[in-house]
Amino acid sequence: MYKIAICDDDKRYRKTIREIVEHENSLPENEIRFYEYESGNELLKHTDILHELVFIDIRMPGLDGNQTALKLRNYNKDAVLIFYSSYFEPTVDSINFGQPFRYIMKDLHDTSLRREIEAIMTEVKRRFLNDYAVTVTSAGKIIRIHVENILYVSRAKRGCVITIVKEQEKETVRCREAFGELCEQLKDQGFAQAHYSYIVNLEKVEGLERGVLRLKCGIELNVSRANSVMKPGGILLIIETVEDVPDILITQSFMMTEPKDQRKATNTMFLNRKQWLEILEENGFCNSEEFPGYGEYLEVLGQKLFYCTKE
Repeated sequence: MYKIAICDDDKRYRKTIREIVEHENSLPENEIRFYEYESGNELLKHTDILHELVFIDIRMPGLDGNQTALKLRNYNKDAVLIFYSSYFEPTVDSINFGQPFRYIMKDLHDTSLRREIEAIMTEVKRRFLNDYAVTVTSAGKIIRIHVENILYVSRAKRGCVITIVKEQEKETVRCREAFGELCEQLKDQGFAQAHYSYIVNLEKVEGLERGVLRLKCGIELNVSRANSVMKPGGILLIIETVEDVPDILITQSFMMTEPKDQRKATNTMFLNRKQWLEILEENGFCNSEEFPGYGEYLEVLGQKLFYCTKE
């Protein structure tokens, strides 16, 4: 959907611009949505809408077009910006930082706009037609992140973290959108869930060896074996010891090695019940059930059967 903003205090010109864009007919009608604003202040109230094309008049009540363009660029750096005015009054900043694609003068029969509209729409398509991006909220701002720059997306306690690369430099963006929401947005954009906690851009993968996924910029991620061998809805059964029962330690000590995971911190030989449930959840298993349950007769044996489902 191409979002086109028309910011002009004159209703007649807002209508004219809309009709000229529609008549140019380079984009399907059902893929265009127009937004009309009577002032720069009104346009800037809608920072949650990242327009692809913005027409701005220069002389308007409140903020003029030059000031509006500068504030617009604080949150929307990619829009094709068109100044359309009866007055040629650009400022150095509005040209250098506003970066308008065209400065068009209003005339009697809108000849200038009609002459330029094909080039304008061609530029919109050049910037956005094959350039898929996700829109997220980060640090209170709405930002657009181009898919081609994303390395991987990982879960966070609140929202998720997007790791991107620009000019070989790695950056992270914390956003409030849920991990599942971004998975849905990116499911048809060449991303795969290599682990319960993250999805990766397959175009950024350089290799896979011994369960470690190598991405560009020297990033290495562990790959969940469960994701490669189990389909969603698959059932996993695990029988494991969850307590340091003396009888078990005596009979199995000869084949045990020093633990290097969570057990090292607690000085135990076996993962406990809570640790097992955390590991299962991290690897995408839900609805975990365990037998025997708390207080049941066989619990004294120190072993559990975990029954869980792959998400």
